[in-house]
Amino acid sequence: GQEILLATQKGQAIRFAESDVRSMGRSSAGVGGIKLEKGDEVVSLVVLEAGRSILTVCANGYGKRTPIDSLDPSNNSNGYPLQGRYGKGVINIKLGRNGDVVAVKSVAESDEFMMMTEKGMVVRTRVSDTRTIGRNTQGVTLMDVDEGDRIVSVAMIEPDEAADEGAPPAEGGAAPEGAPPAEPPTEPNAPEPPPAT
Repeated sequence: GQEILLATQKGQAIRFAESDVRSMGRSSAGVGGIKLEKGDEVVSLVVLEAGRSILTVCANGYGKRTPIDSLDPSNNSNGYPLQGRYGKGVINIKLGRNGDVVAVKSVAESDEFMMMTEKGMVVRTRVSDTRTIGRNTQGVTLMDVDEGDRIVSVAMIEPDEAADEGAPPAEGGAAPEGAPPAEPPTEPNAPEPPPAT
């Protein structure tokens, strides 16, 4: 079955099996996923996939990429250990200078992502530009954020979407909005139709 990662605003995360959450009706209250400290809240749910890593972005422009599984079995600080649901989880990122966690994403080496601030600044970067480091760390600078501003949103850009950006429309595609309708092609030197009688 699949595995789930819940990440919180104050830098905690928990990884558990989907089978820990039993199926229930739509109107039910649900079950606990992670125990939250006062003032904390869940900001992201990630379905884990093999071969990917976890990108964490914080409000002040800092963040990091962490492997899902520790490369060293004796050191869990490099990855996210599998636990039962509704525990306190483990440290996902040390906050300090970073500000609160804004978003946590599952990423591949070839992905790109955009960070947007409250005052409208946008930065687009490649996942491969963010080196993979341990879970229990502060991370690195992802975006220079001005004083009084903060990152409020992170969006993934699929590799094929990035490649298509700015490309001319495919032959036979729809005309851009507001453009006049295209005239049907005419054969060169075609005879004019006779006048109506």
